[in-house]
Amino acid sequence: MEQFKSNPIVSKQELLSWSGVPRSSFYYKRGIGVRGRKPSKTTITQEGELVENTVVLQDVVSILQQEFCCYGYKNVWDEMKGKGYIINHKKVYRLMKIHNLLFNRKIGSIGIPSQFVRFRKIAAERPLQHLCMDIK
Repeated sequence: MEQFKSNPIVSKQELLSWSGVPRSSFYYKRGIGVRGRKPSKTTITQEGELVENTVVLQDVVSILQQEFCCYGYKNVWDEMKGKGYIINHKKVYRLMKIHNLLFNRKIGSIGIPSQFVRFRKIAAERPLQHLCMDIK
């Protein structure tokens, strides 16, 4: 304690060593931009040749233009593997999402509000007019 009375100013290096924080963590500044690896611009085929993503996208569009085709990205991915591409389903999803080719599907009834049993109120005018059962 006596050493601090003579010199009240302490260097950053000493403070960091006392607290146990590495210098690299103290001086770290997060970079600007999107985190992670940049998406690839090519895809490999089973023959070993590199193909541009524009060619892959043309094949995706040709798959989706078939008659009575309502494929999602998983089915398109299966078709692409059948055509000889070595491609990940996440890459197919990314390409289809960027170019608005995903199959939009909403699950459930649209426009009809749900009526739950506990919210329905039945007004009976006489006894035994409405009978309810619950099956479990």
